[in-house]
Amino acid sequence: MSGGARFVGLLFGAFAVLSAGAVSGGQAYLIGGGDSLQINVWKNPELSQTVTVRPDGMISLPLIRDIPASGKTVMDLGKLIETKFSALVNAPNVTVTVVTATNFRVYTHGAVTNGMFPLSAPINVLQLLARAGGPTADADLAGAYILRGGMRIPVDLQPRSGPGPGPGPGPGPGTGTGTGTETYPELVPEDILVVPFRDDTRRVLVAGEVRTPSSLPFRQGMTVLDAYVAAGGGTEFADLASVRVVRLDTNRSLGEIEVNLARMLKKGDLGKNLTLLPGDIVIVPR
Repeated sequence: MSGGARFVGLLFGAFAVLSAGAVSGGQAYLIGGGDSLQINVWKNPELSQTVTVRPDGMISLPLIRDIPASGKTVMDLGKLIETKFSALVNAPNVTVTVVTATNFRVYTHGAVTNGMFPLSAPINVLQLLARAGGPTADADLAGAYILRGGMRIPVDLQPRSGPGPGPGPGPGPGTGTGTGTETYPELVPEDILVVPFRDDTRRVLVAGEVRTPSSLPFRQGMTVLDAYVAAGGGTEFADLASVRVVRLDTNRSLGEIEVNLARMLKKGDLGKNLTLLPGDIVIVPR
């Protein structure tokens, strides 16, 4: 089997693992602002509710009012609600289900289907690549990396041959046996998988607290404000005073430029409206 065919096979294997186990780690998910939760109180339908976690991390329920939800697992929150209801209901039995998860999002950028992927459980970098449909023909797989909180974590996605998990010829990531997906780094919320083009990147990614996280075609003269507007503007959780632009320099090391969009929008201070370059990543934090 050719290296390319083996790599495609590995991607399909990763996608199968992802499809089979996407919810298996759901109990480890930490609830966050914007998540939609279904609260069921057994034999008490009048107390059961679908609620959204507010920006302050709280939810509201009948009789017990505000309860802190952000940062808790569904199991921890269920126990807390049971404790609150115990003074009002005989032996309350509460289950919490995440209906819409917004607190675990990862992004892809570059020579791959670009955009935001909401997850219900952790996955690794190869599974994300499979979920995004695999790399394009002009992808620089050896130059791929994860952008995490300002750090650049190299991830060699080249096919390779030999023992272990490698999908085809050439050097590749990890060692060991089996499908190999377990040797790829696991992603954490807000990670960005960047797969460069061999002839340099040609798009701008807008990630974080915007209404439509997007990979935008680069055009000459594009600014941070242009990209922010094209992504639909900020959500109610957006910290516009702390927007960051992540940029690769000539040595392919990361640099960050801070942009205060809040001041720009409030005072019309467009003199600090940064002009973007191809491959820039605009991050609007929470």
